[in-house]
Amino acid sequence: MQAYMNLYRLETVRETLVSLGQVAARTGCAILLIGHLTKSQTKSQYRGLGSQDIYNAIPSVLNLGKVDEDVRVMVHNKSNFFEVAVPIAFTLKDGFKWIGEYDITLDELLAGDISPQRGRQRERAKEFLQALLEDGEVDSIQVYAQAEASGISSRTLERAKSELGVRSVQRSNGWVWTIDE
Repeated sequence: MQAYMNLYRLETVRETLVSLGQVAARTGCAILLIGHLTKSQTKSQYRGLGSQDIYNAIPSVLNLGKVDEDVRVMVHNKSNFFEVAVPIAFTLKDGFKWIGEYDITLDELLAGDISPQRGRQRERAKEFLQALLEDGEVDSIQVYAQAEASGISSRTLERAKSELGVRSVQRSNGWVWTIDE
């Protein structure tokens, strides 16, 4: 697309994208634009080659990145109509296969500093919470401290908490976490 429009004239970008939208509406197809990002360390919407107008004009943006030789992650960067989806991973080893949700942020993916075990952190956090709470409620401060000592980020811990249905309950001496049986 970048070869067919003057990226430095907003009206050219908009006219081209409107025309594509009309083709999609008329034919019932989806239009997929694939762009490569620069290696600069700025926000993703500024890293596209050429104009930011393409990013601004389209309703949904997905970023795809490589975690290791076999695993790729797709992170929903922008959505004008729906809630941004959670990152999902897939493998190309022995053909295309979905792995499922992957615990990574867009910034982490774009930085490229990713441990291959990263996406499995939430499962580890869920196992941690189940073991910690199996004998009853635990003070929330202790939960966070033990999670940090185990190398589990608070963000991953919160996601695992939500998925397991762990509740925060206020007691006279502070907040505790508990799992309903």
